[in-house]
Amino acid sequence: MPPAPKGRRGGRLRRLADMAMLSKRSEYHPPPRGDCDEQTFQIPLADADALVVRLRTQRGRIVDFAVTQTTKVEGKSVNVARIDCCWGKIHRHQYDQDGTDLLDHQLIREIPPTDGCTIVEEGYVPALDIMHNDWEGNLRRWRGDRT
Repeated sequence: MPPAPKGRRGGRLRRLADMAMLSKRSEYHPPPRGDCDEQTFQIPLADADALVVRLRTQRGRIVDFAVTQTTKVEGKSVNVARIDCCWGKIHRHQYDQDGTDLLDHQLIREIPPTDGCTIVEEGYVPALDIMHNDWEGNLRRWRGDRT
């Protein structure tokens, strides 16, 4: 009888566990964009400043959001700060005038892979409140005042 082909034992293919899967952190992923409704709107703050809100919803529930503070420089909108949810986290950004993220994705809350939509939906209003209440301080930091 000829030897069994490589990878076979007793005529059956041997399947080894993929141990790389154990080292990967599972994270929340919102439903695909095509399965969601998306809306973007602005909340004026001052003459040159606004919050730009992007919401993605599915069946009436918020599954993804971003609240971005912008200001106008020479007639063009630039990002000052943002709270958004991606990479399995609700996190905060604070930019300087060069566009560098000074906070480097400061964690607000982890989003678990299961029931993450609940965490995202619960996190939206507090994120909007933070951005609305902190906009003047965000603008000062963007301008270079580190206090």
